[in-house]
Amino acid sequence: MRGMKKTNLASLLLLLTFFLVACGDNTATAIPLTTTAPTTSVVPTTSVAVTTIALPTATVAPTTTSAVATTQETTNQLALKFRYSTPPALPGISVESVAFSPDGKSFASGSYKEIKLWDSATGKELRTLTGHSGDVESVAYSPDGKTLASGGDNTIKLWDVASGNLLNTLTGHSSEVESVAYSPDGKTLASGSIDKSVRLWDVASGKELRSFTGYSNYIISVVFSPDGKTLASGSYEEIKLWDAASGNLLNTLTGHSGYIRSVTFSPDGKSLASSGDNTIKLWDAASGKLLNTLTSHSDEVFSVGFSPNGKNIVSGSLSDSSVTLWDVASGKELYSNIIAQTAQTTGFIVSTLSPDGKLLATGHWDGSIKVWEIVGL
Repeated sequence: MRGMKKTNLASLLLLLTFFLVACGDNTATAIPLTTTAPTTSVVPTTSVAVTTIALPTATVAPTTTSAVATTQETTNQLALKFRYSTPPALPGISVESVAFSPDGKSFASGSYKEIKLWDSATGKELRTLTGHSGDVESVAYSPDGKTLASGGDNTIKLWDVASGNLLNTLTGHSSEVESVAYSPDGKTLASGSIDKSVRLWDVASGKELRSFTGYSNYIISVVFSPDGKTLASGSYEEIKLWDAASGNLLNTLTGHSGYIRSVTFSPDGKSLASSGDNTIKLWDAASGKLLNTLTSHSDEVFSVGFSPNGKNIVSGSLSDSSVTLWDVASGKELYSNIIAQTAQTTGFIVSTLSPDGKLLATGHWDGSIKVWEIVGL
């Protein structure tokens, strides 16, 4: 030890004993930089914050719903802490879409013919909205949180969040609507459809403003830039960037080998993240240049989202049931968690971050939504 001039046999023996004990104890709660530690935990559907996924020990709590997770890699004490699960739906009914309200106090989920509103803190069901004739593929809150847009069948429906009343039904698409997104000022709504078109709508009147055509495949995802000037749309193997005001095509980004399941702008609008095949790609929004390709998932990535500060990305994969946290600057994988498929906990289809980046909601094949707290971000 630094500064030690003299020692004796007893001191050496004491030091050796301390060293052996310290080396033998590798079960401390501090999580190493790259530790593989499978964890099995049984979690409740109504209790809150009982199980932490990422500790190298197994915990069991009395419950009727289980969520099994495996920590692949952690750093800086990052962890995914299970909060609660909503009840599963009827057999064959899955959650197709999830979105948090702007204040993060509630979230909406879309499934077969219905939308449910939930309390984010407790998981309590607040309201059920019905009106679509098929799966509700997309839900989006208006920036002020007062209106909810939903896309399903070949229509878009606008709902009053407080009362649950249907405000308007927007028609024009000839096939299933896959994605809806509000402009930052809440005055315009974008929609993407299986009919190979993207449309803009005036929210106040419900009138169609513009249709973007020229696609050869389905439109799976649409999103506005933070300043509302650019609209991004994801289709098969390509992302198109449009001038929202003029309708002019600004750029076409290629590189994915399948459908673009999710597109999202960074909070400052300078970069764009996309997910398709088993990768996440980062693009320079102005030039269209590919900045990085993030690889870790073993199967198709269905969702991707930036943290509020833009420094991290959270991605979710359908078939490998994993949630991964990335560092944007380096492209390094910081944390990955596998939500295993069991009799009670099925693989998830969609995932979304709360506006403050502290909660993650995952929508599952069995019709349940599981809410997780991201610790250490």
